[in-house]
Amino acid sequence: MSIDNLSAQLPRESTDYFGDQLRHFLPALTSTDWSQRFVDLNLPLAINNAIITASGRLTPNFKYIAEMREGQSAKFDRTVTLEDTPRHRVVLFGSGLVARPLVEHLAESGVAVHVASNLPEEARNLIANLPNCSTAVLDASNASSVQEAVKGTELAISVLPAPLHPLVAQACIDENTNMLTASYVSPEMQEFDAAAKERNLVFLNEVGLDPGIDHFLAMQCIDEVKEHGGEITSFVSWCGGLPAPEDSDNPLRYKFSWSPRAVLSNVLRPAAYWKDNKDVIIPEGGALLDAYETTNFMPGFHLQGIPNRDSRDYRVPYGIETAHTCQRGTLRYAGYVDTMKALIRLGVISTDQHPRLQVTSAPLQWRDLMAMLVATTDARGTDLESCLLELLDGNKAQMQAVQELGLLSIEPVALVGTPLDALCDKLSQELVYGPGERDLVVLHHRFHITWTSSTSSKSIEQRDISLALYGDPHGHGHSAMSTTVGLTTAIAARLMLRGGIRRRGVLRPFTSDIYAPILRDLAQHNIKPVIRSKWEH
Repeated sequence: MSIDNLSAQLPRESTDYFGDQLRHFLPALTSTDWSQRFVDLNLPLAINNAIITASGRLTPNFKYIAEMREGQSAKFDRTVTLEDTPRHRVVLFGSGLVARPLVEHLAESGVAVHVASNLPEEARNLIANLPNCSTAVLDASNASSVQEAVKGTELAISVLPAPLHPLVAQACIDENTNMLTASYVSPEMQEFDAAAKERNLVFLNEVGLDPGIDHFLAMQCIDEVKEHGGEITSFVSWCGGLPAPEDSDNPLRYKFSWSPRAVLSNVLRPAAYWKDNKDVIIPEGGALLDAYETTNFMPGFHLQGIPNRDSRDYRVPYGIETAHTCQRGTLRYAGYVDTMKALIRLGVISTDQHPRLQVTSAPLQWRDLMAMLVATTDARGTDLESCLLELLDGNKAQMQAVQELGLLSIEPVALVGTPLDALCDKLSQELVYGPGERDLVVLHHRFHITWTSSTSSKSIEQRDISLALYGDPHGHGHSAMSTTVGLTTAIAARLMLRGGIRRRGVLRPFTSDIYAPILRDLAQHNIKPVIRSKWEH
């Protein structure tokens, strides 16, 4: 053992105290069989975390040393900050709710941020009281305007809706500028891979929360397990943005920070995952809600997991092709599924154009619309309630949820084309965060890992990696979602600006040169997981 920063002389009391603290670890240090693999050592946590090398290899906590040796050490320094580097110039497309932590972090680090948005007042509020920032009004659907905004910058960051990313990407190709998004890589974005490589550009994506931090934590675990000879046999991941429990007082147990359409329409999409070496296919149209699972990793929250997208797509890029299970999904509080089932059954979550919801239609009340959707002519009497309750198979809890959402009221309906869009208009005004209310993000990975010892005996580890973060309406004012997406994207931007990514092309954060430094910076902002393991021998 060694101490790299210790005064030549210490008071006797300090020496005695230091010796007393160290003495407790001596039995474990002297009795350990150091010929075992590092993962098999049964050491106190403090000693385990302090070991730099074992069996000729850097331990997981110190793998960054190899990264520093491979490239310029400043690129991977745990403590590097942009206060010590020249100012960089970045253009940010969009000024939505996740943008404030992003802009704050970059601007306060000495980066010049130019915000291009079609909402000038929102953009001005975004940069209020921040150094090195400017704004411009921009139509993001205008290719020439986007290219002009990219010109002369080192990095273009897009927090626009995902369908607009390719327009920014083309401008970055034309202007030889790197690009960053927090969105999933779409087929349209993937098409820029060859051109980005040809121009030596980095187009980094999926660096928010989900996708983003979920990838970082998954790959960190997978890479560590593989390095030490283990095998991932199962991977199940859940993530969700929710209101804090005390602010979840509505039938959906959910509140919206932006347009509800993506959240509500998601339940109509198909999904798939790999479980017990079999494909599980969930068709579109609401079947997702019948495939939910009650989770047990944070029982105090009473969370339900709903499959999301096609989890099988992650088996190869994650390098866990031999795992018998690979499943990812979205978290909601108990009650969300039942209420959404009722809304689907009653025809409210419908994307079909409705003749009475066109802009030229006569004014309509919600009670009238519900009567039309369930094909009853009595919108005023008790027959409507009876009809709805019958359609809900007598489920009084679902009926109460419909009433509490105001769907049987005489309030006017927004004439926006479809029942789903009318509902979105209503909920975007009513199920929103009030003053002082806070949100919550929850992420959880569960791995099952098989370890084989030198004597061929097998041990099974269940490793749970959990992250829970609340918004802070009374402090910095940021929601948990905007922090985990915006701050994470800003940290990724700093990594790109200091040249910390060696590969080129359209990238996802599946390699340690990307995820490791971002996770270290997030930990400095107290965004770090709790990791617990259980063993079966």
